[in-house]
Amino acid sequence: MSFWRILLFLIFFCLGTINSHADRMKQKIAVILGDSQSLHSQALLSSLNKKRFKYKLYSLKDLESLPLEEIFNQFIDSAAVRLIDQTDHNSFMSVEEANFWADFLSNRGSLTLFADTLSNNQQVYDSDFTDYVGFKAKKLDIKVKKLIGTNQDLISKGQTLQVNDSKKRDQIIPRTGSGIDIVYRSQNGIVTGIKQQTCNFRMSYFSFLPGEIRETKIRDNFVERAVDWNLGYALGLGMQAPEFNILLSDGTPTGIYNKYNKLNSIVILEFMATWCSSCKKQLPKMVELKRNFQESDVSFLFVSYKESIETVQQYLSSHPEITWPVTITPDGLGALRYGVKGLPGIFILDSNRQVRFMHKGGVSYEKLKSEISGLLKLENFKKIYN
Repeated sequence: MSFWRILLFLIFFCLGTINSHADRMKQKIAVILGDSQSLHSQALLSSLNKKRFKYKLYSLKDLESLPLEEIFNQFIDSAAVRLIDQTDHNSFMSVEEANFWADFLSNRGSLTLFADTLSNNQQVYDSDFTDYVGFKAKKLDIKVKKLIGTNQDLISKGQTLQVNDSKKRDQIIPRTGSGIDIVYRSQNGIVTGIKQQTCNFRMSYFSFLPGEIRETKIRDNFVERAVDWNLGYALGLGMQAPEFNILLSDGTPTGIYNKYNKLNSIVILEFMATWCSSCKKQLPKMVELKRNFQESDVSFLFVSYKESIETVQQYLSSHPEITWPVTITPDGLGALRYGVKGLPGIFILDSNRQVRFMHKGGVSYEKLKSEISGLLKLENFKKIYN
């Protein structure tokens, strides 16, 4: 390749990085509520504004019907925030909307739900939506005052919240084996906040409303963490890959950068899980890529999402074709910092640990091969002319 062809390649590569990053920074979330002037709506919107979230507002009071197709098309790769307030009948969820959220999530969507009750229609409680996520909600079934956050959880961070104990609210009952994480419980163990990540979606659900948290700073930070978890941090192409803690497959704790530095090459990073069906489909492609680039300065690294050492070790024993390191992120922080909403999440990092390519979900062998090959040429160019 001539000098000028290399230079043109470098220019177009950098322009693609800048444009992709700019597009991501413009990304908005859909915010759906009843009356935008109600107490709890104003509390939510105030928190989103203070934390500089970009959003498009859908106020059901001002709409003849919710534009479901528009929300699906515009926000399936971003996130939606839904608020339902039992004192605002405009905000109630319909059966049609409940079934829409099941479809939205099954297509790799992400939803943050603040709802002290879901609806005045019992059919919503028996819909595909609740069944798909893996929980039941008992309508206006409990009164709670103090909510205790789960230690180490990325949203609650073990924090205790005081809420309105004079009203009844829905009780959340996670289905056994659904994989749901408990975020908040009442003093007597009743579940009031959950989150769930699968291969297909992210969802968090709280049966209390932002406006019930009277201390503004605590409320703003809670809303920020809840939405951030669903949206993922704004990691863009060309940005430095974030640090996070990992466990090696033998249980040794370390940081991901220690692993990057030992690899000292281009890194193909995949967030995965042993139970993930999409990861299973992706694995043969990764094995073939590893074989194709075994003589090149390219390393592969898997990060298992919130699994035990024993589970990962057992998985590796049944998959001898995996010849690269598999680490564990026990608290899920790595996936959050890389904006992973569904598994697998695949990132290609250059030798300076900048993100050059990112993929949500499975990706073809040919596309990954082309991206790696192009980055290798760029790396070789830098070595020659630096």
